[in-house]
Amino acid sequence: MNGFFFAFLPFFFCFIYNFPSQVNQGIIALFCFRYPRILAATVEVERSSISAKDTEKIMKFLIVDDNETSAGLLLNYLKDSGECHVAYSGEEALNTIQSAMETGDPYDVICLDIMMPIIDGIETLRTIRELEQSTFNISGRKSAIIMTSALDDIKTIMRSFKEMCDGYLTKPIKKRDLLDKIDQVKLRTE
Repeated sequence: MNGFFFAFLPFFFCFIYNFPSQVNQGIIALFCFRYPRILAATVEVERSSISAKDTEKIMKFLIVDDNETSAGLLLNYLKDSGECHVAYSGEEALNTIQSAMETGDPYDVICLDIMMPIIDGIETLRTIRELEQSTFNISGRKSAIIMTSALDDIKTIMRSFKEMCDGYLTKPIKKRDLLDKIDQVKLRTE
């Protein structure tokens, strides 16, 4: 954002200019003139603070559920909150997550069902956390993972948290509960 701003105050003329420097940073110079003296001040700021609204990131969601109805319901709940993708198996989810990590744009939130064939949700969760520690995750960011399951026994819930999920919701899931849980887990993972 290069530009000029002039302000006229009694006996003062102010001139502001943004000198570009490194990526995401700039030098803002403020020169105030009061006849016959010149006062000058320079402040270094991050460019993102100047135009934070223009650089807000859209949240990226992955819904992992082998049941199309359940996946569709969560997709309907989240579609207005960000970019949504769906995987219908643990294997498909792991491929999608690894690909996102390799491009430096991992998922912000993953909604993960537990009861899936071949690779269940707990094993998928464990593998996601291993991938986040690997060299595939070039951004170094960790996804918030919310387990979404019909299982409500304490043993399954505790096992999910032991494998480092960030939240747990029992089906049937209400939209408000899901959005509240996303807010909670995003605050903890940021």
